[in-house]
Amino acid sequence: MTEPTAPQRAGSFWDGFLIGVRASVQQPGLAIAFVIVTLALAVAQGGLVWLLREVLRRFAAEHGASGLDLALAAGTILGIWIGRAALAYHGEVLSMRIAYHAEVDGMRRVLAKLLTLSPRFFDQNSQGDLIMASYFDLKGVRTVTMDVGNVVLYASRLVGLGAVAYIISPELAFIGLVAVPLGALPAHYFGQRM
Repeated sequence: MTEPTAPQRAGSFWDGFLIGVRASVQQPGLAIAFVIVTLALAVAQGGLVWLLREVLRRFAAEHGASGLDLALAAGTILGIWIGRAALAYHGEVLSMRIAYHAEVDGMRRVLAKLLTLSPRFFDQNSQGDLIMASYFDLKGVRTVTMDVGNVVLYASRLVGLGAVAYIISPELAFIGLVAVPLGALPAHYFGQRM
């Protein structure tokens, strides 16, 4: 008879985050490319907001603008917007590639371990159940790794926006990024209790 195993505890957010980070670090080339794209995305996001502010300030100071100025400003904003979208797309693709490689590498390790087990082990356990359980576990690792990549991409956008907001007005940046979210905590608390 087999010994009873202790019940597994549910993983926390940080457990999943660390699994995703470890899986990403095992692909150093892709991870470096992902970090570069993420930093470029933060700069593009902040640059877009800064450019919008400067265009609006310039047009307000001139009390109207020529059609050429409007077309040039619109083209520049559109170009940065397209570049930001391309960086976001490329970041998501890199995140998926990292997750795919993490899943495939994990499956290789599981299969290598299964090949070292004795035939008696396979007589006692269903091979299909073992393979499917491994597959679904590794599919979870892939999902967590992709989600960690998405968190990093979204955080880079927030950092870019926060940096530009701080440069524009530190007081308003504090209100928008710290005070309002903290002020929403009581509403969230009371909403959960209802």
